[in-house]
Amino acid sequence: MNLAHKYPIIFWNTANLIVDSAGVPETEEDDKETLVVELEDSEEVEEIVDIYEPEEWEEYEYEDLPDRSAKKKKKTKSINFGKIATAIGKFQMAGIKVTPPNINESGFTFTPLVKENAIASGLRNITRISADLVNQIIANRPYESIEDFQEKVKVNRTQMLNLLKCGAFDTLYPDRMEAIHNYLSSKAATKEKLTLANVPMLIKYNILDEEAAEYCELFAYNKFLRKHIVDDVIIFPSEKALEYYCDRYDMDLLLDGNCIGVKTWEKIYKKNIAPLGQFIKDNMGELLDRLNAALIAEQFDNYAKGTISHYEIESMSFYYHDHELKNVNRMVYDIKDFNKLPEQPVVERRIPTKDGKEIELLELSHICGTVLDKNKLKNSISLLTPTGVVTVKIWKNQFAKYDKQISEIQADGKKKVREKSWFSRGNLLYLQGVRRGDTFIPKAYKGSLHRIPIMKIISIEGDKITYTDKRYDEV
Repeated sequence: MNLAHKYPIIFWNTANLIVDSAGVPETEEDDKETLVVELEDSEEVEEIVDIYEPEEWEEYEYEDLPDRSAKKKKKTKSINFGKIATAIGKFQMAGIKVTPPNINESGFTFTPLVKENAIASGLRNITRISADLVNQIIANRPYESIEDFQEKVKVNRTQMLNLLKCGAFDTLYPDRMEAIHNYLSSKAATKEKLTLANVPMLIKYNILDEEAAEYCELFAYNKFLRKHIVDDVIIFPSEKALEYYCDRYDMDLLLDGNCIGVKTWEKIYKKNIAPLGQFIKDNMGELLDRLNAALIAEQFDNYAKGTISHYEIESMSFYYHDHELKNVNRMVYDIKDFNKLPEQPVVERRIPTKDGKEIELLELSHICGTVLDKNKLKNSISLLTPTGVVTVKIWKNQFAKYDKQISEIQADGKKKVREKSWFSRGNLLYLQGVRRGDTFIPKAYKGSLHRIPIMKIISIEGDKITYTDKRYDEV
């Protein structure tokens, strides 16, 4: 009450956000011990906790508390990014501005910005940024550039990208996308010159023109033949491989009709592949530009797909810029604002049954949003729509169907994940159902617009979305 009464209200709002998101400051001076635990579906990061202060769910009786003189164990408790995301979403819905972290100013958790009347997110709220790393960042300030930062602090590519994606370097680089592009370009292993040794790479990225196609074929053929060398002799492994040779080269050089000496073939190969080397030399500049552009594009495809808004939800669990689904054509997809739906379902029509009773068919609505968190015990998810956070309550069997991770056993016996849970944080969903109080319940009828009420949004193009109601194992 003193905080709210005597100081700018942003201090009170910040305190509430810290509590609601379970954000506890962690510093290198903190002498609380920690103990390692694994929590399903959470980030592998550290949070300092006092093991002698029982959590509500532990329901300790007084006499069950451990002896404080006993040796303490160490515990690593995962940060609940879903809880943080849900708390921030609700504060934004109330009109409270939350800004991205600042690499030179932010601390561990949320801090009030009095002049801006906003709350700055903490470095600890960035995914894959551990408490130890935050301590390093704070200890080595200030930073003048990305290069300066990388010289002072040891980070891997994922950590560096998350710092860039969330906007932590925006004060140094106002164009966030350009900063990400420059960083990934530095990691792309671009080339300064090309030789025949680079042919596999040129083929892989489809850089060589059609006029070089026959040489690419010869290059691949040579690579194939060299797998079948026995005692300095190449044995043609198939009729097709032998026919390729006979159609192009001197058959009199063959041994026993189906093999050729290694040295003999090497002379033939070097003579006939030489024009490709000259082609690469003559077109070096153009080929280098195309190859390097492809290498950089591959980096983006692997590590930075999406928009600035997508980067933000991925790296810090909230949108500072517009929601990814803000511009979707609401008329085309019949999308409604959850907050404007009637709190109790509206009966659209009634169908009489043979026993004289009636079946009520409810009026169905559609909403869309980003998954922030899930609660397996309650079979529910927190969905951030363009107009606020909505709790979606899902039928138990339905929840299990869309929450499971789908894997396949490969030929080598290893398991490969084909599709993760649809309720993973950051996924976009398009839902059909009804509002009941403060929750949305997915629902479908035989004659409704969608026979399946839970759909995953695959892509966004302008005001259009592409979505599916089928999981990987149903396609």
